[in-house]
Amino acid sequence: AQALVCNAMVDARQTVRPKSAHGAVPLEAALGHRLQPATLRAPSWCNDCGQFLWGVSEQGLECALCCRLLCSACSGKAERCPTFETSQGADLLTNGAIGASGKDTLEAFEEARQIRERAGTLDTLDGARLLKNIGLAKVKKRDFQGAMEAYLEAHRIYAATGTLETPSGAGLLRSLGLAKEELGDSHGALHAYATARRILESTGTLQTENGESLTKSIGIVKEARGDFEGALEAYLESKNIRCSRGSLLTESGVRLLSNIVTVHGSLGDAVSANEAYDEARQIHDSINNRDTLDCARLLHNIGVARASCKNGSFMDAVEAFKEAHLMCDQLGALGTTPGAALLRSMGVAKSDHGDLAGALDAFAESQGIYTKMRKLESPLGASLLNDIGMARARFKDLKGASKAFAEAQRIFRHTNTIETPDGCLLLMNAGNNKKALGDIDGAMKLFSEARDIRDRTSSLDTPDGVRLLVAIGTTLSEQGDQDGALEAFSEAYNLHTRMDTLDSPSAASVLNYIGSTRRARGDTDGALQAYNEAYRIYQAAHTLESEEGALVAMNIGIAKGALGDLSGRLHAYAEAHRILERRGLLDSADGARLLINIGIAKNKARDPEGALEAYERALQAYERDGTIDTPTGANLLRSIGITRCDLLDQDGAIKAFTEARRIRERCGALETLDGAKLMMNLGTTKGLRGDLNGKLNAYAEARRLHDVAGTLQSEDGALLLNNIGNGRKEWGDINGSLDAYNEARSIRKKTNTLETPGGAGLLNNIGAVKGQVGDLEGALKAYAEARAIRERTGTMETVAGADLLMNSGAAKEDFGDLDGAMEDYEAARRLREHTGTLETANGALLLMHIDELQNKKAGRGTQPRKVGLRC
Repeated sequence: AQALVCNAMVDARQTVRPKSAHGAVPLEAALGHRLQPATLRAPSWCNDCGQFLWGVSEQGLECALCCRLLCSACSGKAERCPTFETSQGADLLTNGAIGASGKDTLEAFEEARQIRERAGTLDTLDGARLLKNIGLAKVKKRDFQGAMEAYLEAHRIYAATGTLETPSGAGLLRSLGLAKEELGDSHGALHAYATARRILESTGTLQTENGESLTKSIGIVKEARGDFEGALEAYLESKNIRCSRGSLLTESGVRLLSNIVTVHGSLGDAVSANEAYDEARQIHDSINNRDTLDCARLLHNIGVARASCKNGSFMDAVEAFKEAHLMCDQLGALGTTPGAALLRSMGVAKSDHGDLAGALDAFAESQGIYTKMRKLESPLGASLLNDIGMARARFKDLKGASKAFAEAQRIFRHTNTIETPDGCLLLMNAGNNKKALGDIDGAMKLFSEARDIRDRTSSLDTPDGVRLLVAIGTTLSEQGDQDGALEAFSEAYNLHTRMDTLDSPSAASVLNYIGSTRRARGDTDGALQAYNEAYRIYQAAHTLESEEGALVAMNIGIAKGALGDLSGRLHAYAEAHRILERRGLLDSADGARLLINIGIAKNKARDPEGALEAYERALQAYERDGTIDTPTGANLLRSIGITRCDLLDQDGAIKAFTEARRIRERCGALETLDGAKLMMNLGTTKGLRGDLNGKLNAYAEARRLHDVAGTLQSEDGALLLNNIGNGRKEWGDINGSLDAYNEARSIRKKTNTLETPGGAGLLNNIGAVKGQVGDLEGALKAYAEARAIRERTGTMETVAGADLLMNSGAAKEDFGDLDGAMEDYEAARRLREHTGTLETANGALLLMHIDELQNKKAGRGTQPRKVGLRC
């Protein structure tokens, strides 16, 4: 605290004042007269009782402040000195309280404030200094809200008196920042610190001890906010000030270097972290302070840095932790807060590197220390439980994680510290765990609470704030609310803009989410733009060779494929495959997703063998990861079945489809749209094996599933009804076939999917059945509508177009329009020649139709057999 100038005429040490039991001067005594023996040269009387003061020397007692003269009998009375109703008295009371450790210190400051208020001198520089001292006293009592209120009032006076732009004003702003920091308002704290720094720089006093402390405080807040580059800049400025002042070679200098070690680790720079550690260690050695708690903290920090850096050595981190652990043990500090913090960091590092058992052992030892110190029921204990929950969640122990998160949440709420950055972090982690357990509503409730707290405490503009918005966005996306998801992701990207971190891997990750959400909303061009920007950032930051970089490359491939760039899609997939394979991550969840997408692309490129190879590799990853018995695993098996069917391996296809059905039944996901699609695929494959009864039974089950899921009135439902019509036609049930086709046509019309190649195929089938029952006009009308659709959709020049023309020609021939029939047959022949399918069974059938029609027209005529083809 900065002491005020004392204006009293007598040193307080020359006066005799009673002490309280705890050694401090009671306030009532402090406000009394400051009496001392007085030798009087003239006759004098007691100013209280009027008695004559007899004697040659020291006849009475005189107040050093107001000069009141008292006899020994009246001096014992408790009487307030009138001086304490003036500014001089307020200064004296303030100076007497500064540095005192008694419980009456704050009371004395408050009394001095009341005196100044009555005297009308609170709005002065001395009044502002008094308010600052009140704030400092409240900080000692951990009343940070009260401290901030006092500092803000002092700030008002400094501003009004034009003294804010001084070193003293900067000191007040630093105190205000510290209070805001304790209250969780890191944004407000940083603003106060930045203003204080500007003042010190403008007054030429930045290169001072106050400048050292201030720049270090800026670094601490920026580090807590996740702005590690900004923190490093502030710490290095503090270091440079120390170097210029010759104060780096001290214990406090080592502590600063220890902070620099930590930030280098957070930035992933193991080399610089080790350099800072070596410098700090040399200073320790030079001042003979090797075996100290500061050295143990330094070892702790270099251990954390080495463990968190991709180019660091985990074994070197373990060695640093072990040395720190041994040093704490030798210093008798292992059972203290620093020892517990060390064990907690060891647990986090082991968890990150896959050693769950080792992590839980370290956490348990740390928890034991906190329990013994009675600190488990504190924010520190809650943060430890949060780490335990994160470790358990990482290793799929979601119930154990939920228990740890719930206990941590209880402690944060009980200690009224839930509205802090650590409390928000817990709420986010607990929300992610609830989402993993399938409790989406519970997850969103926690995410929303964390968001509200960050808004109230101005702590949203942080990396943790970005992660929270991403968690909200991904949850909304999974719920199908793509608009809400895009809003959350866009806000996260805007945070990066405000934090000036647009070129960071975190910003690239957000762009990847934006791209995926745009793609889900149908904006493929916008998605590709976001993916390409994310790719550029990863490449510039030299982090493209990572799991995240591979994911972006894969998404670029998906977008390019959707835009028709099949070559670009395969090229992007190949790059993602190379990255994951080099990092040994091809068997991860993201690796399996990539392999599935590669399989899809190869299928579309008419490479079913390559597709099957990719799908089988993804299946192995799912089996190793234990995620095969999920709807996602069932979808993969369905893709394998479809590909095996394309390779004419109907037995293998049925085996895959049957396993997929078993998985869906077991996890309660059969009565869904995907379940209905699976049963349709199974039915089609059984039909290819000649099992017509099994085919129709599977189709009937697929229809039931559509009815249950409420998805029959969709393009997928129409496709199933089309297949049911085909099956009934094979069975000989022509009327049932036409009923199914007509229902499919009605659905396509309602869902605006009739004007598609699938709609044209359906109309071709309707035409074939109508022709078979003798309704040639209806047949020709259906064929004409199908042809018009194919011409509008650009799919006439295809094999399906050739089939349609052959069927149309056959109907025209039966109708007696021989010239129209020949025209359609010749057009069909031209298409088959163009598509290279004339040398097929249907091509041979077409040639037979043409030959027989030519014979008929020449009068040689046999009646041709009319065969309608289905799509």
